Amino acid sequence: MKKIRLNPVVAGILSVTLIGLTAPAWADEFDDAFNAYSAGDFGGARTMLDGLAKEGDIRAQYLLGRIYSEGEGVPKDDAEGIKWYSLAAYSGDIVSQLALGTMYVNGRGVPRDLVLAYGWFTIVSQNGSRDMASQALEVRDLIDQMMSTQEIKEAEVFAESWEPQ
Repeated sequence: MKKIRLNPVVAGILSVTLIGLTAPAWADEFDDAFNAYSAGDFGGARTMLDGLAKEGDIRAQYLLGRIYSEGEGVPKDDAEGIKWYSLAAYSGDIVSQLALGTMYVNGRGVPRDLVLAYGWFTIVSQNGSRDMASQALEVRDLIDQMMSTQEIKEAEVFAESWEPQ
């Protein structure tokens, strides 16, 4: 299968959206960790986030995924990023689903899997805000051109049968 990367403009939009759309939702004991992250204290943020994420806080799981996948204050570790994004995505976090789809389409931390990428972008398009849904459809429409009809059907079955865990 031909290896591609997301268009840099689309990738940039997704990156800004992933962090920008999540910030307003954080408002509890998570604030200290987010404030540390925002101030560039990635080590302090990671320490505070770790316990929250292990307790199931999907916001902390998303942000840990970002810290590891972007190498913010730690060596870049896409596999660790995927671990945290996956926990949050399967729990229903839209932003993590968008990040996870992006990781699958680019083969970062996991083998490239257009079926799962398409499936996650479909889920975001059905459940995300208007802007997120629009961006997810745009990316999905780019990757479906590289997929067979059977792969698209598999991705649609995944998206239709998906429920938060």
